[in-house]
Amino acid sequence: MSEYTGDVTLNGGIETPVRMSGLEDMYVQPDSIDGDLDLRNVEYVFTGVPITPAADVADPVTDITGTLEDGYTEPDGVHGDLAVGTAEDVFIAHGAVDGALSARGPEQVFDAGTSNAPSRDPATYDVTVSGWQQQREVTDPNTGVVLSGCQSTVNVTGATGSVSCYLIGTNNELIVRGDASVEVHIVGRDNRVDLGPYIDVDTAVETGFDNTIDVQPFPADDLIETSEDEAYSAVTFGRAKVTYQSVAEDEDWCRGCGEAADAIIERQQKEAFFILGTPIITYEEGGGSYECEHCAHSAPDTSLTPEERREIF
Repeated sequence: MSEYTGDVTLNGGIETPVRMSGLEDMYVQPDSIDGDLDLRNVEYVFTGVPITPAADVADPVTDITGTLEDGYTEPDGVHGDLAVGTAEDVFIAHGAVDGALSARGPEQVFDAGTSNAPSRDPATYDVTVSGWQQQREVTDPNTGVVLSGCQSTVNVTGATGSVSCYLIGTNNELIVRGDASVEVHIVGRDNRVDLGPYIDVDTAVETGFDNTIDVQPFPADDLIETSEDEAYSAVTFGRAKVTYQSVAEDEDWCRGCGEAADAIIERQQKEAFFILGTPIITYEEGGGSYECEHCAHSAPDTSLTPEERREIF
């Protein structure tokens, strides 16, 4: 029997079967247990691995006990079977257990099932953050990010293409900025994912409760090609007609395409007599043409190339 104090991480250098008793919470990362995982006398189980018939875990060779806090299994951390007893919450990632997973007498099980598996194996993601109160800055991930543990924050910038995000645990925050399609999977509770306005949520799966996925609204100013001030400043002196765009206030639906939208602008015109960019006399003005993030700049380019002009004429 081995006596420990505080957090315990299984990272491959321990004889199996292993038994851990008296944990607060347990975090099982992707691709971390070669054999079976047997949970006994745990309260809540949040799992991306389907529950199977009782795992057959032999008497432990390594028995870990003491004044324990949280337990962690790293990728390739357990070469054999693991039994966990008297833990509060257990969080298990998709692909974490090669063998059987059994849960004996938990208060409640939150099971993602086989139909909600991520499109990529989380073990192949290029960034993994694990632990308590960790902070990490990640730039332009190639495949995805795994965030495992409690009260940790990962800030992703420059995301492009297709990116996968996998959260395991409780009270974590993942912030993603860039221009990408994002797949989000959450296994746990009280986690938050904050996505920027140019992030497209491809898939969002929650296994647990009280998790949130917030998508920041599209900034309307980004749709404006020419502001009112810019249009006026282009006229020094004389009568002129100017066109500009402004944010359409208090509009929830785009009158141009009929879609619900976060960012709506109105295209307006004014014909006036200008002196140094200031309209002195207004002859005509009006608007009424609306665009949003869904339809702005979406019209096809129908202009002809020089080669096409030569072929026609």
